[in-house]
Amino acid sequence: MSRKYEKLRKQILILHELHQNWSSTDIANELMNSDCPPSQTRSPLIRYVNYTIKRGTIEARKRNVGYLSGGFEYFPGRFVQALDQV
Repeated sequence: MSRKYEKLRKQILILHELHQNWSSTDIANELMNSDCPPSQTRSPLIRYVNYTIKRGTIEARKRNVGYLSGGFEYFPGRFVQALDQV
């Protein structure tokens, strides 16, 4: 599934580079009218176009997932003592 979105992000950034005066709506319309339109409806696609243009990269966003386990909060590569909230 990641490759599908990577391809979509690449198409969005190419269209944005070619037509810098186009709005997110224009880019979404172009994608919807393409030979292989994305599965999203128009409104979520416009939000995704905005998000992709603001990020400016086709790379997936890295997630920093922390969770509490036995009084410790895990961050990649290290454990940190979780502070008790008063």
